[in-house]
Amino acid sequence: MSTLHLTKHHGLGNDFLVLLDPEGATEVTADLARALCERREGIGADGLLHVRKATDGADLELTVWNADGSVAETSGNGLRCAGQAAVDAGLAGPDLFVRTGGEVRSLTAEPEIEPGLRRVSVTMGIPKVGEDEPELLARLLHVPDASRAVQVDTGNPHLVVLVRDVEQLDSHLMERMSRAVVGHPVNLEGISPKGSTIAMRVWERGVGETRACGSGAVAVAAASKRWGLTGDQVEVAMPGGMAIVTLRPNGEAVLTGPAKFIGRIEVDPDRISP
Repeated sequence: MSTLHLTKHHGLGNDFLVLLDPEGATEVTADLARALCERREGIGADGLLHVRKATDGADLELTVWNADGSVAETSGNGLRCAGQAAVDAGLAGPDLFVRTGGEVRSLTAEPEIEPGLRRVSVTMGIPKVGEDEPELLARLLHVPDASRAVQVDTGNPHLVVLVRDVEQLDSHLMERMSRAVVGHPVNLEGISPKGSTIAMRVWERGVGETRACGSGAVAVAAASKRWGLTGDQVEVAMPGGMAIVTLRPNGEAVLTGPAKFIGRIEVDPDRISP
């Protein structure tokens, strides 16, 4: 395989390698994604974003590879970082449509706030909030002060758990919860109200604990509104910073936050492939 030309971006500390491949000339595999995302022997990232030109009315086609080589159904921060990369490279205009996971999402990349920094908004569809499940709480008795739990589908599966203080959650406990509580791996968000905002920590399938998760912020906003904690606009405070989720009257969620360009990378994949 020839030299890969990548850029690196992050959304609130949730970092991605972006491969702009308009003609789809590069075969991306699970092994390649794992090798590139490995933080000690590769480049290092939470995921690899493979961006191609779309042929079905959307501007771009996006595949989101997790750090473990699995494919994610969607990624809010990944969409925003891919959008920034495409706009910066002239592959698309500031208002664009991206197909990922079988759905088309609209993005708006605002003018640069400073070199390499844009605010990007992306539609995330209508989150589907399940009913509160008492049996979930029964499985969460070992979680400090867990009082509510609900599953949310944002195109990928989430479990949102309301606790008194997210800082009291142990990352190993979050991992066990994400794997075992509902019988299959999910993205696990622990949340607690902090004034007018919702504080959140997340354990992502295929990645681990990350500093931010866009689809998780959407799941949290939808669950928080269901529980009467927030209204239609929710500020979600994550370890990497703040995202804003707006829930439109039709139920559609819009995720807004920063996307930051870090740098350009050229890599010979044969040097890092396992």
